[in-house]
Amino acid sequence: MTHLAATTGARETAPPLPVLATVGLAYKAAFDNAGSLARVAWFWCLALLALHGLSTLFLPTWMTNPSEIMHLNSSALLLVSVAGLLNALVILPMLASIAVSWHRLLLLNERPATDAFLRLDRLVWSYVALAAMLVTMRFVMSLPQVMVSLQNGAGGKPFDPQAAIATLLSIGALVLLPRLSLALPGIAIGDERVGFARGLGASRGNTWRLFFGAVLCFAPAAVLAILTFGVWPGYAVMLSNEPTALWVRAVEAMLWPILGIIVVGYLSHAYAHFFPGRVSHSRSLA
Repeated sequence: MTHLAATTGARETAPPLPVLATVGLAYKAAFDNAGSLARVAWFWCLALLALHGLSTLFLPTWMTNPSEIMHLNSSALLLVSVAGLLNALVILPMLASIAVSWHRLLLLNERPATDAFLRLDRLVWSYVALAAMLVTMRFVMSLPQVMVSLQNGAGGKPFDPQAAIATLLSIGALVLLPRLSLALPGIAIGDERVGFARGLGASRGNTWRLFFGAVLCFAPAAVLAILTFGVWPGYAVMLSNEPTALWVRAVEAMLWPILGIIVVGYLSHAYAHFFPGRVSHSRSLA
């Protein structure tokens, strides 16, 4: 066994991740532990709802109205993008508090205490630090695509090398993100040795498996978006600041932790697959 496997509990050569089985376990965990999920998430869901309401009240409409954002110039769009990044970083402690408890439930069978909804301990802040790096990386690598697309507009060239490179950067960040995110469950259970490098090493050859599994876990959020834009209240309303659209977006903001918990569970079970020696309670996928 290699030194890496000996020190982190990773298999020397992990078998391919069984994507559908791992995704199935992530969904099953959300349903089987709905009570625990409500216990750790309810407070932060309400906090996100309040934060969304405050941003709607105090930020100018050109920063919150989708139809206005679509027609911003490059400088204004850059400002909105940076504001979006700052917003993501601000809410990270809320999401990390939920995620750490969920990882520990699935990997260590640690049931959340009655005050788990206020968990902001060292593990959570370590999780926030690591997640902030991933969020910032995603932002930096996707920003060129946004700016190039805006500059080209509807009359862009059939093939623009700048746009192609920017698109590849954005896709590359998305595809690598699940592999890099394998470090997050390790942080949550106190195994800080499984960082970005070891997560990448243990999951070598599983890039697309991890990515497509994550996509399947985002399906409920995608379905919600399709329903709100395509069915009710509809595309025109959702691109406005009408009261109905504001309420729908507020509910979506409140539901993000609930919908996102499936991805957290997916990362937990993927971590258990690649680092079985570090897990004390998790169904093996091998």
